[in-house]
Amino acid sequence: MTMECPFILDVDGTDIQAEGARLRGQGAATLVELPGGVSAWAIGSAELLRSLLTDPRVPGQAGASAEGPKARAARSPRGSGRGVRA
Repeated sequence: MTMECPFILDVDGTDIQAEGARLRGQGAATLVELPGGVSAWAIGSAELLRSLLTDPRVPGQAGASAEGPKARAARSPRGSGRGVRA
């Protein structure tokens, strides 16, 4: 199978199953092109995804801190509303 780089996603979703199979066939992480020419990584391996989601060096979203919303909520005076008394 030839590798496309970046893999251009079918925005119409005409054959989602086949597209998913092609993505998985390209490896655990594949550079994809989203609508509007935006580049992103599609992660096709549960093990790699778990590793990325728990790695403090990887932010959860562009420009976000790596600590995540639960950690910020726990530090916040308002918190998440659980266990916080006014």
